[in-house]
Amino acid sequence: MKRKIKPGGFTISAFLIVSFFVVYSSAFPEEPKVFEKVLSPKLMISKAMGDKDEAYSLYQPFGIATDLFGFIYIIDSKNHRVVKYDQKGKFVTTWGHKGDGPGEFSFYGNLNTIRVDSENRIYVTDRIRNRIQIFDDMGKYINGFSTEDAMQPCSLSVDSEGNVYVARVPTEVENVTVTKYVLSQGRYKLKSKFAPAPFWIKIENPTNREISRIAKFGSSIIIHNKNDEIFQTFLYLPYIRKISPDGKIIWEKYIDLRFVEGLEPEEKKIHMKWLNKADLKRTDLYDYSSFFRFMTATSISIDRERKRVFILKSMLRTTVLELDYDGNLIGAYLAPRSHTYNRKEDDNLSGNLNSIGYLDFTCDITNKRFLFLTTFPGELWESRLQ
Repeated sequence: MKRKIKPGGFTISAFLIVSFFVVYSSAFPEEPKVFEKVLSPKLMISKAMGDKDEAYSLYQPFGIATDLFGFIYIIDSKNHRVVKYDQKGKFVTTWGHKGDGPGEFSFYGNLNTIRVDSENRIYVTDRIRNRIQIFDDMGKYINGFSTEDAMQPCSLSVDSEGNVYVARVPTEVENVTVTKYVLSQGRYKLKSKFAPAPFWIKIENPTNREISRIAKFGSSIIIHNKNDEIFQTFLYLPYIRKISPDGKIIWEKYIDLRFVEGLEPEEKKIHMKWLNKADLKRTDLYDYSSFFRFMTATSISIDRERKRVFILKSMLRTTVLELDYDGNLIGAYLAPRSHTYNRKEDDNLSGNLNSIGYLDFTCDITNKRFLFLTTFPGELWESRLQ
């Protein structure tokens, strides 16, 4: 007598087999194809080039942008001024000095931001004074406003309508990272706050130092595309998100750097901790120098024609990550290994992108190049887009 097979038996077995392979393939995803290119940096501006000429003596600069015609604007932080150069790095003009009035600055050493809008207006953050100032392309003061609702502005971006979005440091009281200001009757007014920090840790009886450091994980940098959507990445997180003009998060994801072969083993080890947040411990956060050194994102730029986002990572090896508008990693541009920094030798050593200090950069689409600004020492480099 033949054994009867219950209807659906094969279906259940097949389902289990398929489920197994789906889970297996998810656990071991196919290695993505990520191109890697080595940057070819060329020095454009250095103190040595101008000798005692103040036009080329940049003291801990941080903040760089290009306008519609390819002119370069640099925040010379410790000199509390903005310097304008032409496309070849020749001095054009400068404005500002230390102070509290219009056209004056009190720059912090790093994390300053300068942006240019579609009308060639220049927007400059002043973190110490919690304000934004706006100038024409020759430094004439146009407008300004307080960012008391967004203390210590980390970054800013301007949409097609002239609204200003300020990236701010979140707090336990108010966990938001972006504040929007709109122009009304000649004055900028607070419109909305949105985008909570993606990573926050609660600690019982935390010290002030721990609260400060945890908050810094929410510090971010932002930029707009043509549709007024915001791309946001975070200083100490390999993380990116896309936000609609009305403040809704469209998507958010971790940037998987495991398949970038040019990164150092130490960098990948730290990166794996972020991919598995359960491995993070209080001690990691209390003394997070490893994250600061390996995973710091210091700038974001965009190619609106090719629909590409570029993120500068100041790691052991300075790297520019190229992503598409869906947040997928397309490729990586890495600083030459010959660019090394030996602090014991000279604190003002010139000639490298793997600097011990912060770096800023921008994608100069007009001239098809990256521009890199090193803080220690104050130098400007260019590397042609390949």
